[in-house]
Amino acid sequence: MKINNSSLLKVCGFPVSLPEGSFPQAVFAGRSNVGKSSLINKLLGRRKLARTSSSPGKTATVNFYKVGYSAEDTKSEFVLTDLPGYGYNVRSKESTADWGKMIEGYLKQASETGVLKVIFLLVDSRHIPNDNDIQMYQWCAYYGIPVVVAASKSDKLKRSEKKKKVQDIAASLGIVFEDVVLFSSETGEGISTLLDILEEAVK
Repeated sequence: MKINNSSLLKVCGFPVSLPEGSFPQAVFAGRSNVGKSSLINKLLGRRKLARTSSSPGKTATVNFYKVGYSAEDTKSEFVLTDLPGYGYNVRSKESTADWGKMIEGYLKQASETGVLKVIFLLVDSRHIPNDNDIQMYQWCAYYGIPVVVAASKSDKLKRSEKKKKVQDIAASLGIVFEDVVLFSSETGEGISTLLDILEEAVK
């Protein structure tokens, strides 16, 4: 897959309304500060399209990006959906509840319309997924959409640690080793694998 262009299509609060059209959607989800914006920018070949918040956990919008790409001598488009980060400890009970309603509302709409093709769930490769990560994975899997677990910041791990960390992540989520992709937005590790998965899902 070669990314040709990308732009912000729509920013949506609660309740979430999907962009018009039937473009396939690929979703990126993860807790605050896991490196989601950095991965999106790396995949799209942009530096600042997806912006990180100066106040982690404060962003409360679903951001839709329209992406044009080439694959196998054909050109097409898809929508990349960036969900707000979860789990940051400054959230009040009320805002956490609103976040849950927003995400569940989006997942329900997108799965029912058939536009949602894959969910990339980001976790920190250095740590075992916490309760929020596990709940988010179960939430996504409930709707029957393929979920790819992308483990960020692999450049922070020693080579000898990587296999064990992937095994621990997979075990905590109840998935197989092969369903976890280590990646680093700094070194580029795993980026081509994630692009291949993305292409297969949206084409």
